Amino acid sequence: MGMTADDIPPVERQKSRSAMYKLVTAAAYSIINYCANDLSYSKCEGCLLDEPAQLAHECLTWPSAFYEENLKHVCCNLNMGPVLYVITAVGISMNIFSMNQNHIVALANLVEDIRSAPKPCEHLRATFQKCHEPYVKLVEKFLHNTFQNRMSLTTFL
Repeated sequence: MGMTADDIPPVERQKSRSAMYKLVTAAAYSIINYCANDLSYSKCEGCLLDEPAQLAHECLTWPSAFYEENLKHVCCNLNMGPVLYVITAVGISMNIFSMNQNHIVALANLVEDIRSAPKPCEHLRATFQKCHEPYVKLVEKFLHNTFQNRMSLTTFL
């Protein structure tokens, strides 16, 4: 998985259930954020060509509604299989894995809440504020190390 013991925050056994909910939230945030950014990136010629000049990036002038629609698109089309794979792998590495239907329902509700929010970007930012930051970093490191160059929007959508 490319992570060391130093990367994994210790969790007391009696707190593993709440840690699992924190992991579900962190994974949902990280994956949705990644996919929304990747979708926006794929629509900007300056980003695709890695242009150094800001004038080549039309994404800098797109209205916030563009990003809101991208986020809604991601939430509507998110494939839960790869998301659950990430949660399972990271949960096992942390020795907190205890997935049950309540975790899956919480994940689905979180995605739906972001999708149906009047301002999905603000809701996603609020979700990040609720996340346990070490878990977000752990999920992002797992995503980077596991998928590396193979990870694309099609992994999760």
